[in-house]
Amino acid sequence: MGLPRHIICVDAGAYARARGVDTAGAHDLADAVAFLLEDFAEALNVYARLSAAGKGGADASIPEVRQHVVAPAESHADMAGFDTVVIGYAARTRRGSDARAAVPAADAGVLPALLAQLGDMPAPGARVYALCAVSGAAGSGAGGGTANPPRAGDTPSSLSAACRARGLVWCGSLTVEHADLLPRLALSPRMGIFRRPVSEATDRLILAVRTGAAFDPETVRPGGRLLIRAGEFFRTPRAGSRHAYGA
Repeated sequence: MGLPRHIICVDAGAYARARGVDTAGAHDLADAVAFLLEDFAEALNVYARLSAAGKGGADASIPEVRQHVVAPAESHADMAGFDTVVIGYAARTRRGSDARAAVPAADAGVLPALLAQLGDMPAPGARVYALCAVSGAAGSGAGGGTANPPRAGDTPSSLSAACRARGLVWCGSLTVEHADLLPRLALSPRMGIFRRPVSEATDRLILAVRTGAAFDPETVRPGGRLLIRAGEFFRTPRAGSRHAYGA
């Protein structure tokens, strides 16, 4: 299919809520999913423009990105033929001895229906990626992430199967632990101590999307141990719409 030219970012939770679907208590992660999708779209646009400027400012090389498309497809008649889909959805940890196997995808049940509702917006063979927001820790490990990603953030199987059924290509997902903390960090530097692990992982996802490559499943969390151990320790005011790119 070549390099992506038209990308849509889809919020699975918004799709579910618009249809009155119970997403198993994922409402408190809605802001986190929106945050991740918006940061992804903004950063992709920034990097694409920087790349274009380095090549003489060829705007034709900058892909079109539509944010927060929630269907139904008939309301987006001008959006057929997108070659890349990035789906944001929420998952919730569940107490248990096997943390890796206990990450039910709160919005995953609506993902196949969401893909079907998108209709012909994704072109045949379009690549599908996912951003998964998880409350709490999805697996074992220390520092900025986990060595082994949780199963719900790995595929999930329902989304992978739905992609195959519709002639789309499943390309992998990024899972963010403790994602409910992200909206509080909106005004902190994107590459500062608290946001850097998530930002760097998002940039790796962006690289995969921009090059049309598969993304190895990955799990990360915000930085700063005090932030993780006591969610109230570090607060920032909610940002309006833009996220900081400072160091």
